[in-house]
Amino acid sequence: MNTILQVDEFARQKKWTELLSYVQDHRSDNILVAFQTNRALYHTGRLASEMFAFPQSWGTSGLFLPRETRRFFSIQVSDFYWDLGYLNEAQHWVLEDHTNFSNGPWHLQRLAKISLIKDNRELAQMCITALSKTILFRRWAKSYQALLDNPTTVNADSLLSHYHSTMPNKDFIVNPQYPAIDIETIMLNDNDNKMAFDYAMADYMLSFRLGALVYNFSRMHNFYPKTIPRPYQEAALVFIRTSGENRTNLSGFNIDHEIAAQFADFLNILKQHQNNAFAAKRELEGKYGNTYWFYSLYFNPQMQN
Repeated sequence: MNTILQVDEFARQKKWTELLSYVQDHRSDNILVAFQTNRALYHTGRLASEMFAFPQSWGTSGLFLPRETRRFFSIQVSDFYWDLGYLNEAQHWVLEDHTNFSNGPWHLQRLAKISLIKDNRELAQMCITALSKTILFRRWAKSYQALLDNPTTVNADSLLSHYHSTMPNKDFIVNPQYPAIDIETIMLNDNDNKMAFDYAMADYMLSFRLGALVYNFSRMHNFYPKTIPRPYQEAALVFIRTSGENRTNLSGFNIDHEIAAQFADFLNILKQHQNNAFAAKRELEGKYGNTYWFYSLYFNPQMQN
């Protein structure tokens, strides 16, 4: 329980580097720890390159939290959508938490910011007025009252301007059962939303939809113009091998020769154990435990049957 609380506190304070260092020393199989670890990896620029250096045993649930779990972690879900710039869902989930669990001032802060960005002046004023009556948040309320009194300054505020720019530019129907679909929709409609891209690509790998991963290499030029992140290359090699598509279109990118050689070595080790994954596990984990190849072999239901 201490690990869960500490990780969540690091995430609340946006101490992403400290969070990652902590979970490396305090391993946990808790789903909230997995969720916050992946958020920390994204915010430190490491999700695309190092996600398999950290446990991904929860699969896609460690990215988005499953529906039955979200109601217990509604504020964390709001934080995720706020980071993504998906303000409607950030507002939805902060209201869920505000209604069901607590009546905290930082709920009002989140609602005030969203309302300013969406030009809902009445709700923004209600939140700011309530916060102005507190001792700890009076100064914060004063600064945001100034933004509300002079709407032209909202776009000049770097934080609010950033989130305004990342809002989805097209309306779509929310899919509460499968949040990955919403992330994919945002990615397809906004070529500049790096978080949507990184999370969609992570989802493709964790759900073993490697054809979709390779297909979206064409979008990668905006974020990784020179080199494919290593896990993407590892996943592409798995796709090429399992699909038989030796001439797979990688949208102008190339697989690193060293990574290809390591994949050949991975397969050779498996072959030396008569393709018995159980027998080869210790050796493969020692050499390639932090790779997508190891994940795809030992966490893919289709490979285990």
